Amino acid sequence: MNNPVKMADEMQSSSRILVAAEGGLGLRSVACYAMLLGAPGASLKLVAITGNPRTLFPWIALSQTEWNDAHQSVVASSCMAINKAAQQLRGRSGFAEPQVLDLSERHVTAAVAVGDLARQWQANLIAITGFSRDSHGGGAWRLDPEELAAVVSCPVLHVPFACLEDGGLSLSKVMVAIDGSESAMEALRLAIARLPLEARLHVVYVIDHALGLRYADRIQASMKEGVDVLARASELLEQHAREGETSLIGTSAQAPSVSEAILHEADRWGAHLVVMGSRGRGALTRWLLGTVAERILRHSTRPVLVCPPSRAAVNGTEAGAGMRETLAAEMNEAMESGAILPPIFL
Repeated sequence: MNNPVKMADEMQSSSRILVAAEGGLGLRSVACYAMLLGAPGASLKLVAITGNPRTLFPWIALSQTEWNDAHQSVVASSCMAINKAAQQLRGRSGFAEPQVLDLSERHVTAAVAVGDLARQWQANLIAITGFSRDSHGGGAWRLDPEELAAVVSCPVLHVPFACLEDGGLSLSKVMVAIDGSESAMEALRLAIARLPLEARLHVVYVIDHALGLRYADRIQASMKEGVDVLARASELLEQHAREGETSLIGTSAQAPSVSEAILHEADRWGAHLVVMGSRGRGALTRWLLGTVAERILRHSTRPVLVCPPSRAAVNGTEAGAGMRETLAAEMNEAMESGAILPPIFL
């Protein structure tokens, strides 16, 4: 049975949604999508990221006055885009506050600037879109989702710009990728609490078959853990009366890495959204353990929601307090022995 009090508390955590986009493009569509994951009447902060065009085209010979004029033109265009989005969203949220984030005044990356703004505004969900790495757009103003997810402590929803062009945003089918960590289970709980009741959930655990090349016993251990973790996931789905299924999936010749296996399964199942948990980490642990979620954020052609662990999970228990040190120690030990560790999400 659902716990109304707990579910209401979890939904309340999505009552302040910051929505950011390069140049303000696609803000309305991303905001509407994010509001499906938020509390009714959630407040919105709409952010258009802009900067001085000189950072994009430094080789063009223009005078300082001409660059200033170009800069003002870009800012004005962003203002028009964000004000239009705010007008379109009027009445659909509790409050929609527009803001142009001019990177030429901050001298930091777009991700850091958005992260700072989200903390100041006390956002509890960040939704972003932007051009891909291979696109000519964005450039120095590009908002990298993997960098943003690494510098904030609230869930990050990344909607690839191509999804907005297709106009096919939906939450009917949601895939949740989990590992053996508590933060992954928290991501599943958040998905259960925030997704519409009609959403169908597909919970997966990945077996990295590369482990069997040298350590066959690790494959068996990983499969046993996967069965146990998915059993916990099934219990959560049943407790909250949510429609869903669980599956053990594995790496293959077509999808040789854990991140590729997740993306391959999302394509096969036709997921509209991929949800993952992340771990609290510093620079070292992010470098060692951040490859799976970062690669999914970077390469997914569909929306991705990355949920960080709660403060209690990271700082409130003895295990959480020593998590970073333990992970780093285990990685160092494994690297020295030449072992291959089981897959660990970001």
